[in-house]
Amino acid sequence: MSGKQSDSQDSASDSEVDGRQSRASSMSVASNPKPLSTGFMPLLGKLAKRAAVHSQTLRDLQNLQGTKKLRALSGDPSATYEVGAGKTRRRKLKARKHKKKTLRRKLH
Repeated sequence: MSGKQSDSQDSASDSEVDGRQSRASSMSVASNPKPLSTGFMPLLGKLAKRAAVHSQTLRDLQNLQGTKKLRALSGDPSATYEVGAGKTRRRKLKARKHKKKTLRRKLH
């Protein structure tokens, strides 16, 4: 007898759960009129900020492209040296150092 009662209780609780789920799903649709794209807004903000920083960097680089005299007139401290001076030397040194490091790793 107790087995029959528990079965009837289980079926009653199942129908309650189903009712709750259907009500919850209908409520979420009704109370959520926002468009789906709102989740992307923070992402778009970050991208916009990154783009702004990037464009500022590009503008700075374009300003440095001018002659030494123009840069000196604009008060740019980089006017005392050529832009990009010594870059190749540093790059070669880094490459040599990296090569030594990798060869040393392979020896072990």
